[in-house]
Amino acid sequence: SARTEWSYTGSLTVDKEIAAFDAVRVAVPGERLSEKKNVLLSFPASGTRSVSEKAAGTMLVYNAHSSEPQALVKSTRFVTPDGNVYRLVAGITVPGAKIVDGAIVPSSIEASVVADKPGSEYNIGPVQKFIIPGFAGTPKYETFYGASLTSMTGGFVGERAYPNSAELADAQATARATLEESMRELILAKLPAGFTLVSGGSAFTLIESRVDAQASTEGNFFLFAEGELSLTVFREADAIAMFGERVNTEAGVDFVFKTHALSYGTGTPGVNGSLVVPVTFTASLARSIDPGAVKAQVAGRAEEELRTVIFSLPGLESAHISLWPFWVRRVPRDSDKIRIAID
Repeated sequence: SARTEWSYTGSLTVDKEIAAFDAVRVAVPGERLSEKKNVLLSFPASGTRSVSEKAAGTMLVYNAHSSEPQALVKSTRFVTPDGNVYRLVAGITVPGAKIVDGAIVPSSIEASVVADKPGSEYNIGPVQKFIIPGFAGTPKYETFYGASLTSMTGGFVGERAYPNSAELADAQATARATLEESMRELILAKLPAGFTLVSGGSAFTLIESRVDAQASTEGNFFLFAEGELSLTVFREADAIAMFGERVNTEAGVDFVFKTHALSYGTGTPGVNGSLVVPVTFTASLARSIDPGAVKAQVAGRAEEELRTVIFSLPGLESAHISLWPFWVRRVPRDSDKIRIAID
């Protein structure tokens, strides 16, 4: 069949709000894939900073008093057998105890607590029973209590490593690059087959970046950073099909791509979260020929009639006709015995 060249140079819009390609807008459906991650990285520091941190942890607060719930306000004190005081980080309500066969089965609720004062002496292991001084002199003093299953940690008073402004800037840049690269790998590893990511199709947001004073040690500081990466992707097959529709709309006849090439520039943000991508599309086109229809036209025809039908096909550049065996002068009526190859 005859071939012709066609090209498009302009922009392609990747729009996550549409479900099918739009040949008029030159737009294809897109998907936005996101990943969120945090890191804690260590760097050398040239300076120090005075640090005063309170230990913190969790405990279970028990009600062995009655079936009535009990509210405890923020900063309620809990005291260890050694006299260390810890306070509730937020108010809680301890659920009522259960009464089983007339006996009280204590209820409990998990609560976050923080040491009353800074210092490493508040870094302690699990404690079997914390008393609540606020209930002293009442029956609740013995029946409301706390217990910890894990350690209280983070208490410290002293000097810790801290970066100067240049060290902090370098650490933040490293953390940002580390987050972006690792999240990109995570997203691309889960990218469905057939989807394409173009330059400019990623957006990174640094959600938080701070020096973690508790983690920092002598000579080294730790930087905590959290980020989110979003990638806008699309199916290249949608773009090719969209250009196919534009070709046939412009030409008014059915063409097929014999060869095609698609190249992209760097995308930029568009309206409503879309991505606008510079694109160049070139294709070699051929008029579409339906082999089944051609078989129906030529079945049973004599050789001369066959040539007339074949060479009257629109857009035909050249054709080769072969009847076999050589003495055959008429096309078989059985379509299964007719072979048509289109180039």
